[in-house]
Amino acid sequence: MDRLRNTFSSLLIWLAIASGVWACERCGTPTPCPSGACLASHAAKKPVAKPAPLRRSSLLPQMRPNRVLLVTCLDRQDRLHEQTELMHRLAAHLRAMSSVEVVESDHRVCLEHFPIQTGRFDERKLVNLGTRYSADTVIYCEVANIDSYRPMKMEVRFLMISAEQSVALASASRHHDLGTPATRKKFLQSFDEYEHSSESLLRSPNRLIDFSANQLAAEILRL
Repeated sequence: MDRLRNTFSSLLIWLAIASGVWACERCGTPTPCPSGACLASHAAKKPVAKPAPLRRSSLLPQMRPNRVLLVTCLDRQDRLHEQTELMHRLAAHLRAMSSVEVVESDHRVCLEHFPIQTGRFDERKLVNLGTRYSADTVIYCEVANIDSYRPMKMEVRFLMISAEQSVALASASRHHDLGTPATRKKFLQSFDEYEHSSESLLRSPNRLIDFSANQLAAEILRL
């Protein structure tokens, strides 16, 4: 049942992104509802055969963010604090690359309620987050998995939602494997060779998170 539930949640995520809407917390169907409230039926959506690495809504150009709130889930590793580190580094790179205001949520969400994991979000909580932090856009981000053994590798995910309209705008999953020559070369070139040796960089999970956050920030801004 758990595997079936996870598969269904993942399908909801990609169907929602593909159609430019998200799943309603109350009725489990795409939101916003046609009349502003949960209805028994919604217009049928065409199924997506295979989700692409990046999904973006056609509404994205109309809802360019001015103030972004970053939200992540609980850290799963005691020593690395990988989720917190990703949020800090992503915020730093977004600020350095653009004029968009970026704030970091001081509240961490458990996986049972994390929209990237569940495939749906609570509109009331989203509105509360937007109001509390004066943000028009919320970006959920997470380190889906990380392998600190050489060659290091990790997967990062993000989900961008308009807090004002409660509409999912973009979603992506990115893999960075330092066992791949092209990725390893790009990773090493992103740091100052006079400050860090190649050997030290290739053994540092924090540097890999920083590299992934940098790549993710650039991709978000290109949207």
